Amino acid sequence: MFFTKQFSLAMQYNTIQKIRVYCKSFFLKRIKYIPTSISLNLNDIVNFIIGLFFYFCVCSINIASEQTVNLEVLKEIKEYKVTYGFSPNDEDFYTSLAKIGQDRINKRDFIDLLNEILSQQRPLIPKKELLKLFASKRAAIHDYQIIFNHNIFHYSADGKVLSTEKTEREYTSSGNKLLFDIRSQSPKYYVPHQRKSYDGKNIISLMEPRIAKEIDIPPQVGIGSAKNLDVFFMSWMPLGAAMLFDTKKCNFPHEGFDIILFLNDSNVDIYEKKEIINGFECIVAASLTRRIYLAINYDFSVIRKEEFRQVHVPSPANNEPVLIGRELILRSTLTDLKNYENGIWLPSKIEVEIFDKKGSLEKREEIVSSLIKINQGIDDNYFIDFIPEDAIITDTSRGIIYNNNDNASIDGLLKETVKSKRVFIYRYISIIAGFAMIFIVLALKYRTYLKNKKEHESKMEETE
Repeated sequence: MFFTKQFSLAMQYNTIQKIRVYCKSFFLKRIKYIPTSISLNLNDIVNFIIGLFFYFCVCSINIASEQTVNLEVLKEIKEYKVTYGFSPNDEDFYTSLAKIGQDRINKRDFIDLLNEILSQQRPLIPKKELLKLFASKRAAIHDYQIIFNHNIFHYSADGKVLSTEKTEREYTSSGNKLLFDIRSQSPKYYVPHQRKSYDGKNIISLMEPRIAKEIDIPPQVGIGSAKNLDVFFMSWMPLGAAMLFDTKKCNFPHEGFDIILFLNDSNVDIYEKKEIINGFECIVAASLTRRIYLAINYDFSVIRKEEFRQVHVPSPANNEPVLIGRELILRSTLTDLKNYENGIWLPSKIEVEIFDKKGSLEKREEIVSSLIKINQGIDDNYFIDFIPEDAIITDTSRGIIYNNNDNASIDGLLKETVKSKRVFIYRYISIIAGFAMIFIVLALKYRTYLKNKKEHESKMEETE
């Protein structure tokens, strides 16, 4: 096992650390007793010299111990590759931290040892080649239509399901046009049906038809300028789970759903050691807080992602935080991959597991696709065909309200605009008039109160 020899050294180091802290305390206590006058206390001087001697001896032993342990660790790193044929990876390194000792690895040692491991790596494919591969995959996607069921399960501390949320979702894109449609099957959602599209300039929103019918009004459609398009991209939909999103264009840059953004991070490294995930041989791209598994025989497509929380403890020596490992907080697994040409493999099923600080399952998500179309061609009318013929359209970008049937009548648009502005002005004036009346009434009452108070005081003076 990697770093197995370090445990005994760590125990020795911890003992030395305790002695060092004690001697330092002893030294500081004794130094304050050194008199400043000519008369000297022989006992104090002797204690001071002994404490000083032990303090510097232990410091020297500590430095020698650190150098010895580091040399032993570096030796094992080199021997690991000779034994197994490849260098240890990030998981091996984190596993070793606890065995070295919680306060044994400071920041400098951590970086030096990790860099030594990284310098030994000879990955199957370099990072530059992976970047080119994923850039070509992303460029090959011109349009898509994805429909899937999204189920969310919330768990209690004892593993029981507390609540569920179920929705059917559609995400469609062609060129610069976007559309999403959500139909909820969960009572938690007040609006069970949402549909929005982006025509390259404005966002078009359809009000829930059931609500319009219940309050007996025509279908309502809103048109407004697009400030943020992240609503048209769901993180765990197949393209996001496969990390093929260009999240910068979506206005929410995130390395967890954008493989190019992730690989461009200087802290991400490709490891030589291969791993088997669900029967697939994979290479691993990892940073300090994220691991991505890429299936070799599936054009290096993502089949698993893991995210971690770094764990620190205070050092007994100086109380500074020391990194001792990491805890798993999220794991997503992609299964039933299908080939959509140009090296694009997308999963039909995705499972996302989220863990709490104790390592217990807190939430689980299932995404099961019923339709995935890539580069099949989508008519531009598809992004506006959902607008009902009798809909009332409120266009906030132009400040107009009109009937969909009359949208060609400029006069009608202007009349509706003037009418809506007049209604708004009348309401505004009514509100101001109401506040003015309240103010006048309160002022009159206050005036009456002052008058009565003055009369009462004058009567009291006459009585006296």
